[in-house]
Parts: sequence; structure tokens; C-alpha cells
Amino acid sequence: MKEIEKYIKYEHIIFLSDKLKNCKNYRNANLVLKNLSGINSFFNNQTSYLYFQNSLNEEALHVSDAKRREYGDFQTPNGLTDKICSFIAENNSYPKSIIEPTFGKGSFIISSLKHFNSIKYIFGIEIYENYIWETKFKILGYFLDNSEGKKPEIFLYKKNIFKFDFNLILGKI
Repeated sequence: MKEIEKYIKYEHIIFLSDKLKNCKNYRNANLVLKNLSGINSFFNNQTSYLYFQNSLNEEALHVSDAKRREYGDFQTPNGLTDKICSFIAENNSYPKSIIEPTFGKGSFIISSLKHFNSIKYIFGIEIYENYIWETKFKILGYFLDNSEGKKPEIFLYKKNIFKFDFNLILGKI
């Protein structure tokens, strides 16, 4: 439980446990979570839903230093992504779509949600599954704390950026 609390507040864990307690399959859970967060397909299948449920009680999301090096893990600090998005907004640029090709821990995605009410779609691509979960938790937490915030449709892909088929998102950008 200690590791998951790095990614989502304890009160959000309790809230989610309550919201999802009657969801026996991932499709129903996806509907609940899409309404809360805008994330399209929070769970890809029943296995990923069960992983999520189990991760609420396990320390499964810790990333070792060896894994961080393997994935070339250099995260952009939240303060920097906030400054970048703030600068863009101050210059009257309001994107309708955000594409984050290696979203890691989701700093740019969260900063985009904070600064741009114009966003209709967010597309994130990440190879490392633990970061995908961490980002999902952060997005969910953001909207649990900011329930009045506009929720774009969010697509998070577990793919290698060099093998990603951008035709999947071409019609929405």
C-alpha cells in the first residue's frame, strides 16, 4: 500500500474501492473511470482490471534503478512542465489535442490538464507499464480533486514510440 500511495492519495484509494466494489468486469469499471477521469479504456482487459485491484494492496508499482536505466528514464520535472504549459497559455495558444510520445510519469499530461481547458483529446505513448499505471492514477487523482474540470478524451498506449502507428490518432488531431 505504501508504494501505490506515491501515485494516488489514500482518500482516492478508498473512494475508488467504493466506486468499483460492484464492478465485476473491466468494461463496467472503464465506464465508471471514464466518467471520473476522461481516460478512454482505463483497463484493456479483465486481466489488467484484476492487476489494478491487486495493486491497491501490493507494492507492485515500484520502479527499480536498473529498470529506470533500461528504459532511459529521465523524467521532466513537474515545475518545468507547468512553466512550459503556462508560457504557451500566456501566449494565447490553446491546443485541442496533446500528443505526449513518451509520457513517463505523466508530467506534461497533468500540466496540460491544469493549463488548457481547450483540450479535447490527449494521446500518450509509453513503453513502461508501471508508468502507464502511475499516470492513470495521477489523472484520476487530478479529476477527483478537480471534479469540475473539463475532461478530454484520453488515450494511453503501451507501445514503443518507434513502432507506434500514428494513423491511430490522425483523425483526431
